[in-house]
Amino acid sequence: MKKHIQLLLVASIVFFATNLFAQKNKVAKPKTPKLTIEQKATRNADTLKARLGLSDIQYAKVIPINVEFFKTKEATMKSMKTDTIAANASVYKEQIKTAYQTRKKAINAILTTAQKDAWKAWRKLHVKNTKGNKVKPSEDDIDASEPQ
Repeated sequence: MKKHIQLLLVASIVFFATNLFAQKNKVAKPKTPKLTIEQKATRNADTLKARLGLSDIQYAKVIPINVEFFKTKEATMKSMKTDTIAANASVYKEQIKTAYQTRKKAINAILTTAQKDAWKAWRKLHVKNTKGNKVKPSEDDIDASEPQ
């Protein structure tokens, strides 16, 4: 009987000790506010300007292209989330893919040959660094290797 009481005592101490040291008030990271479409478009254009040395005229042309892309993408994503038929997911993915391709072509039409070469070099480095990582491509990734 004494062994049972001792075992019960040890078990209760272990139980209460684990609860004592458990994390109680987990501090959550402050959520960053969601960017608007215009902010996303400007951020993307800023990235292109920094990486490719876009002129002010090119920069001004890229922003409306990005705004249109992000509007299309957001509307498609919203439709995809509200659609309950799983078979339609491929249709929405195809629409987003088409939007990416349209954006690539429009931006490639604005870039100079030197800028396209710089972008192609950056993309090779970027793909090499992220290869093997299952990283979702960001909105900043525009492949400039497509012909005009």
